Amino acid sequence: MLGMATKKDAASADDDAKPISYRPSADVGAAMRKYRDQFKAKPTKTAVIERALREFFRAEGIEIELEQSDD
Repeated sequence: MLGMATKKDAASADDDAKPISYRPSADVGAAMRKYRDQFKAKPTKTAVIERALREFFRAEGIEIELEQSDD
């Protein structure tokens, strides 16, 4: 009986050994952000072309407005 009590006390001592700054929720949040960032939607070819056109014409001093197509 005394041996079993010692094992139980040893297990609870291990739980208390974690540093106070340990926050499992922060670890989970970081893992979720990393996962989300890996699978973010990539821009479409159309969006890349539109951005390039806007930047080119803006550099030339010409303001343009692109129409949205309903393809």
